[in-house]
Amino acid sequence: MFFVRSGMTRKNIDEKADFLLEQFGRTVSSGALSVPERKDAIDGLITNLMGSVSDYLKHGFQSRAQSVVNRAFHESSHDRGLAPLQEHLKSYCVHVGLKPPGNGP
Repeated sequence: MFFVRSGMTRKNIDEKADFLLEQFGRTVSSGALSVPERKDAIDGLITNLMGSVSDYLKHGFQSRAQSVVNRAFHESSHDRGLAPLQEHLKSYCVHVGLKPPGNGP
């Protein structure tokens, strides 16, 4: 797992975000979210993804931050049980000044 460090470069942030998005996508597509024990793992991945978005914004990479949010939203759309997560992503975008994915807020 990757951790946020000060002085991260765009390449470091890209690697971290790509890794987390891959893990998230794999977990969603495997159907593992229907298993209650996986909720903590998903919550951790989402927390780390939002950390990556925050890192991008902190370093001025707004388009990449938007891309990460859009991809996480798209991946979560494969499982109806993730509607609360999608609402969280939309709210987060409004809070940090990104365009909400999907149909907006």
